Amino acid sequence: MKNNLVIRILEWVTNLALFASIGIALFVAVSLVFTVSGEGELISAWDIEVREQLADFHVIPENAIIDDPKIKIDKGVIQFTSSSISYYILKSVDAVIEILAVILIIVLLRNTVYSIRSNHPFATENVRRIKYIAFIFILISPYSLIKSLVYRSYIVHNIDVAGKEFANIFSLSNNINKNEIWLNLELNIQALLMGIVLLVIAEVFRVGVLIKEDNDSIL
Repeated sequence: MKNNLVIRILEWVTNLALFASIGIALFVAVSLVFTVSGEGELISAWDIEVREQLADFHVIPENAIIDDPKIKIDKGVIQFTSSSISYYILKSVDAVIEILAVILIIVLLRNTVYSIRSNHPFATENVRRIKYIAFIFILISPYSLIKSLVYRSYIVHNIDVAGKEFANIFSLSNNINKNEIWLNLELNIQALLMGIVLLVIAEVFRVGVLIKEDNDSIL
């Protein structure tokens, strides 16, 4: 009875998440239409690191186990608006890919939950669904990096910061000079790890399916 209640709660949560994601998708679509029609602005922001002329704040430790504490002022955000149709297309494609990925993950989770309530959890369909979710999470990491590189290229070629230049992509952020700006790149390691964990869970489910099939054949 308790397990059935948990499954029903999960069904409600996944259904709510699905409706919410669809609502967000519609909101984003309407916002983009208004922006393209000139009714609004497409504001973008990207994390940066700089080495300003201001010295770091040095803090005096009160305990011998603390060594050389300091407060560093080197992080910020570069924000801009763009009326370029190419940038609208870039943002639209990015939004569509991310929203579709979220909706697909929620649908797969929802179908898995429904399958657990109506059938045995160790089913071939559930193994396939978990693998699909795992592959989506794994693909998020390289997609985030590629997206970062595309946005970086757009910013570097369209924005000029007086007295500074954008640091080389192969340089380390802690080695940049005072006249350089480092555009942070996104590499979603958490999503990659989540995908690997889900692949392991999918393998556990696959073994469970084989055991279930062997038991059914014996009976």
